Amino acid sequence: PTYMIIPLILVLIAAFRGLTTLLCLFIGIFAAYILGMFAGTVESTGAFLNLLYSGFEGAGSWVIVMMMWVAAFGGIMKLMDAFRPLSNIVVAVSKNVRQLMFCNGVLSILGNAGLADEMAQIVTMGPIIREIVEKNVEGSPEDIETLRLRNATFSDALGVFGSQLIPWHVYIGFYLGIAQAVYPLYKFTAMDIIKFNFLALIAVSTILIATLTGLDRFIPRFGLPSEPKVRLKKATVENCVAEKA
Repeated sequence: PTYMIIPLILVLIAAFRGLTTLLCLFIGIFAAYILGMFAGTVESTGAFLNLLYSGFEGAGSWVIVMMMWVAAFGGIMKLMDAFRPLSNIVVAVSKNVRQLMFCNGVLSILGNAGLADEMAQIVTMGPIIREIVEKNVEGSPEDIETLRLRNATFSDALGVFGSQLIPWHVYIGFYLGIAQAVYPLYKFTAMDIIKFNFLALIAVSTILIATLTGLDRFIPRFGLPSEPKVRLKKATVENCVAEKA
């Protein structure tokens, strides 16, 4: 029936409204179940659950389930404000915006190493570093947007390339499995992959060093705005207090 396109439309509406990926997914599944029962395309609840199982299995089985769990985990941690101490430490040790952004990059790497999954790092550390900038940095909307883009680069590049430098990361396990299957005559280790992964080594080190030192200004459309265009709010408060004194 034509109206079976409604679940897709509902998912798109939910996505444009800014709802989380997990919630959009459940809206689509629930709507498909209800409309399918009315249309007769869903024989029973058990049959529908079997269809879901087959879909997950065909799309990667546990990978999809783990992605759903990771997304839910990140949302729960955000609601609990469980990472507030990390944010406080970053703000306390940062003397300027560049140092703050560098710390955001370090947080992304540490989150990737601690969670051993780049998707988990994105959904947990991503909101943290975004909030750090939004609550502690002031500047023009254009300059703040530039800082947001750098945070997005941290989440993406340090998530993917950083994962290839972490021995216990799931990416490394995946690569080792492929290498062993392709060439079973040699027992590959994590360091065999890491020490020759020049692209990951260069990408991670360059992003962090350029962010901290200001060398990013030599890369077209990559440089961060310098102070006083952007400044820490705590520095503004300290200056006001000093002027009054």
